[in-house]
Amino acid sequence: MQPKLVRIFMSVAGSDGPYTAIHEGPGGVTDSTLVGALTNGALYYFRIAWYDSSGRTLGHFDPIMVSPGVYSPAMRETYGL
Repeated sequence: MQPKLVRIFMSVAGSDGPYTAIHEGPGGVTDSTLVGALTNGALYYFRIAWYDSSGRTLGHFDPIMVSPGVYSPAMRETYGL
């Protein structure tokens, strides 16, 4: 089943949330969003969920954690950071 809607959520409280929707777009297309005003070294959690035309959740990805300005040794070596 093709999703009709995709939402991106963000949490600063941890992987269990609560999450706030920060972007919404049509399903089945490549989409992106820019998240600004993040603090280097702080932890942010993101998850993506997709929905059918009735608004029912069809699925979601497990949360991912990111920390702006924190680079892995591999990234430092590859990109000279």
